[in-house]
Formats: sequence, C-alpha cells, structure tokens
Amino acid sequence: TDNYGAGQEAAKRLCEQIGDNGEIAVAAHTSLSATSQQRVQGFTDEITANHPNVSLMQVSYEPSGEEELSLEEQIRQVLDTYPNLKGYFATNEEVSEQLLSILEDYQDRQIKMVGFDVGKDQIDAIREGREAGVVCQNPYGMGYATVVAAARTILEIGNEAVVDTGYIWVDRDNIEDETVQAIPVISGLTRAPLIWRKIRNIFTSDPAGAFADWQAAGGISGKRESRTLQRIKCNVRDFFIHKQGFFFLKRGIF
Repeated sequence: TDNYGAGQEAAKRLCEQIGDNGEIAVAAHTSLSATSQQRVQGFTDEITANHPNVSLMQVSYEPSGEEELSLEEQIRQVLDTYPNLKGYFATNEEVSEQLLSILEDYQDRQIKMVGFDVGKDQIDAIREGREAGVVCQNPYGMGYATVVAAARTILEIGNEAVVDTGYIWVDRDNIEDETVQAIPVISGLTRAPLIWRKIRNIFTSDPAGAFADWQAAGGISGKRESRTLQRIKCNVRDFFIHKQGFFFLKRGIF
C-alpha cells in the first residue's frame, strides 16, 4: 500500500466533510511503525499544501512506554482542549474503533471522523452516519500479488521492485457498490469467496485451475505447463506453509 498517498486521501476526504475549514486532529498507532509515520506524513503534507483554512491541532500516538498517557487519554485531552474541533483521522482499524467509541461521548459536537481499514463496528457506523468513511487497503491484492511474486521468484523470471496494491475510499454512498462489497469483511462473507479460491488452487491438486490462474496473472506459456505447475505447487506451497502459513490459516482463507 502507498501509505503516504493513502494519508493524503484521508486528509482530502476529511476536509470535504468539514467544508475545508476548521480544526482537526489525528489519532495514530505507534510512531515506531513505518505505516503510521507514512500515513501521518501524507495527511500532514496534504493539509499544509492544499488546505490553508484547516488547522491540524494535534497528532497523538499510541504510547511506546508505560509512563506515557494511553491513546484514549490523549484523545479525550485533545477533545477537551479544543472545543471547536471539527474532524478526526485515525490511522488504522484498531485506533479507528477506539476513536469511534470515544466519540460516542461527544455526539453533541458532531465531529466528523475518517478511519483507516475497516471492521464491523466501522461498517455499522458508516451505514448509520456516525463515521464519514474509511480509506481501506486491498487485502486480496496483497495476498494475490505475494503469491504471484513468490512464484515468479522461484521461476527466476523477475518481479517489479514495488507492487502498489492500492486502496479504496468507502463511505455511505458507495458501501453497497459491487466493488466495495467484494471486500470480505464488508460483505460479511465467512467462507472464502471465488477471488480467494483462485489463490488456493495453487496449493491444491487442481492442475487446470492452478495453471489457468497462473496464466491469468501473467504466467508463462503453456508449453512449460508440467514443469511450471510442479514448481509452483511444490515450492510456493512449501514456502507459504512453512513461512507464512500461520497468516492465512489464522484468517481461515485456505
């Protein structure tokens, strides 16, 4: 994910919500995380460069030491210090849900919130109008691109230095759209959809399905079908089972 660009997108969306005028703040996950740093930097740079009437009053981070205030305490402190605050941005799903819960105590102020990534609580909040929207990453794109990149590495045919899997803005206006509903956590799917079964073919005994998916993803000519399938099915499968299998199994993807 281009986290810097996603931070910029969040800033644009929040500014739209507050009429491009007023005070805002950011609640971020740990400052030790590169994703947090990049999202905050993108957000801050967008505000500074393109929104002169919007003032970023505070960026609060999850504490890295026991002596620091908790993120909830920091958020409440910001809300009490800046009574005219009009908007808040949260930089990941966990922080978004925490901020959403805190803002329940400040409903009379009608503070606009933009989150990052999405869980059930946020989906409900978006549909009910309690959250303006979220910048949501592309988990399918990440998983699929990783499998393809691993296979291409095994086949020694090279990879792009950077693969941008993108992100999407989700709000009340588009949450029912087909492209948004394709995201499993939003559609409420509990079983692997077709899009994940395509990846799973690589790990099973379905040669035709595995090869068709490999070709669709930019694989090599069918003249090398037998050797290609053997290498993909054995080497990629072993790599993910031993190195990354816990990630997929934990989420019930395979």
